Amino acid sequence: MAPPQHQTPAAMKRQSQPQGKQNQNAGTKMEEWNEAKIEQSLDHLKDLHLKVRDLRTAIPRMLEPLTDPQAASPEAMFTEFQKTTTATTHDINSLRDTLNSPQTKSIMTHADQSRAQNPRGIRPWRPRDEPDWADGGR
Repeated sequence: MAPPQHQTPAAMKRQSQPQGKQNQNAGTKMEEWNEAKIEQSLDHLKDLHLKVRDLRTAIPRMLEPLTDPQAASPEAMFTEFQKTTTATTHDINSLRDTLNSPQTKSIMTHADQSRAQNPRGIRPWRPRDEPDWADGGR
């Protein structure tokens, strides 16, 4: 006897609906993307991922000038703190702009449509499975 397959609540809901309702939830016909469009989208998502990953060190980078024992003076320490805070604010704004860009929204919409049309066999991507992913050189 085969073990039962795990299904998400959304998948179970789609299966319980009449066929006409399922097609309605899938949305309009998904646009076919060529290889160049897919590569461009992957590069955009990689950039987005790197920006998110860089934010993991935002607070330590901002606080680093305040913990420097070799700071010349409190004024110099504060000036460096202001610089790092401004740079971090710029990084956050850049991430927000990229995240809210029409290109990101298009990619996410396409992914949602693809997942709705073919929900089986989609595994989440994990960086640990491909440790050299950020090195470029596809």
